[in-house]
Amino acid sequence: MSTNEQVEFFTKELKTLTDRYKNESSRYKKTAFRLKIISVLLAAIITVLLGIKFGDASLTNALSNVSLVLGASITVLSAYEAFFDPKALWVRETVTFVRLKDLQRDLDFWRSGIDPNEITTEELNKFKIRLDLILEDTLKYWMKIRGAPDMEKNLEARADLRGTENTD
Repeated sequence: MSTNEQVEFFTKELKTLTDRYKNESSRYKKTAFRLKIISVLLAAIITVLLGIKFGDASLTNALSNVSLVLGASITVLSAYEAFFDPKALWVRETVTFVRLKDLQRDLDFWRSGIDPNEITTEELNKFKIRLDLILEDTLKYWMKIRGAPDMEKNLEARADLRGTENTD
């Protein structure tokens, strides 16, 4: 593969990753927002239902039962939010997206100021290393929040090995 083909491949890959993280960030943001809004609305409905008093005891009991089910729903939503933590994922995906956009802008700036025939593999490798570091940081964070420290150590050992390969 020629250097120009490598640049084109890298540019397309970077765009794909940037688009992916942008979409995931937006999706997690919407999910976090929806969970909060639904929980607040359910809590408000529960308060109103428990506060309504009718002369008919069976209707009051029915409203209490509905409130109980809605309260359980809030518990399930809270557990989902705690387990998947869409807010933390939204922040992480946004950070990754911004870092990828910075890399994309630097690559475009670099490409605009250089003759395509003068591009060297070494210069392109600097951009690839930056991309690898961005993705590695994201993976480390994901492993950390998912409680996989042993996998994180394996990743660091692999990165150390890759670092020694680059210095030879």
